Amino acid sequence: MWVVLKSHVQGQKSTICPLRNNHMINHFRIVFTLLCLFSTSYSCSIRQTDWPEDYQIKLDEDITSSLEAEVMEVSYGFPSAMAFFVYSDTVLVVVNYPKQDLSLVQLADIETGNILAGTLLYGNGPEEVLMIIPMLREDVLYISDPARKRLISIDLDKLLKERASFHPDVLVDYSTASLTPGGLLPLDKDIILMANPYCFEDEDTGWSNIGQERILFFNNGVITNTNNKGIRYNTFNVNQGEFAAFPDHDRIFYASYYTPLIEIFDTEGNKLKRLHGPEDLSVEYYNDNGEIIFNRDAPVAYPSIYQCGNSLYLNFVGDHLNSGHRNMKSTIIQMNPEGKILNIYKCPVYLRFFNVTKNGIIYGQGYDENDTSILLTMRNS
Repeated sequence: MWVVLKSHVQGQKSTICPLRNNHMINHFRIVFTLLCLFSTSYSCSIRQTDWPEDYQIKLDEDITSSLEAEVMEVSYGFPSAMAFFVYSDTVLVVVNYPKQDLSLVQLADIETGNILAGTLLYGNGPEEVLMIIPMLREDVLYISDPARKRLISIDLDKLLKERASFHPDVLVDYSTASLTPGGLLPLDKDIILMANPYCFEDEDTGWSNIGQERILFFNNGVITNTNNKGIRYNTFNVNQGEFAAFPDHDRIFYASYYTPLIEIFDTEGNKLKRLHGPEDLSVEYYNDNGEIIFNRDAPVAYPSIYQCGNSLYLNFVGDHLNSGHRNMKSTIIQMNPEGKILNIYKCPVYLRFFNVTKNGIIYGQGYDENDTSILLTMRNS
């Protein structure tokens, strides 16, 4: 995710990529905050009466485990990697920074690093992308491209089987839409969930976009519940997050990238429960002629989540980007579809992306002392 901050050196905005500062800054000038994934807004209304349940998360030490992080050396064979995942405990899923003549998604043998398959290229073609926001959901890798306004799905089993003949699916093309959503996820075969980038209210400053719902439903090329009234500020850069959906349980989760906030809805978009924390996180905004950006430093709340079966795993950091990768740490919170905490995993390092295999192993993408992307295996200490 790109994070736009107010510069106090020359009074100008500067753009910082917290994943790897020098890789993408010169390539894209699109104003949005997606690759390093976090969100600093409260829900559209911060009044407790708007939520049937509204409470602070408390971490129970009785269900907390401490993990150790082991570097998987195979990840050093992929110097262009932006993100790592592990599929079926045997396949390394590599998501590369956009680069000419390089498959942006590569599957490799996790022991040897040998390439098994690859797909997607950089560009404007039918099976090309300009920007990559990856999201793994069990055996499907979703790639959001905000530059071209498309959501692409990659069935990992099909990619391994078909290899060079594989073609990714474009699930949705919203290039005609007037907005770029702050998060995308299929709810079913017809409906795509979109996070409303204008759903914002800050109690301290009083800046708010009135009457905006968190969830937008995209169906058959149309956003069915847009509301253009009450939008006074462009809040895309401070208002990002990620969805998880449990249709069988009639639940949708939204976790904010920047604010320690989790929102739970039914599949019609009705508010059910809002969870704060587990820690507070300070944030300062700057109003640049109606564009709300971060002043000085950007917070990191829930940079990534992962859904596996009937469990949702949420990666809580609760720090600021200026702290640096080496000084931040992740806590993985496992919840059921009702929002009940099942387990808590304390990590000794910061994880940007992660996934949990069916065997219960947590794999995370972090950084070494040189800020190089590495794959980590998290095990009980």
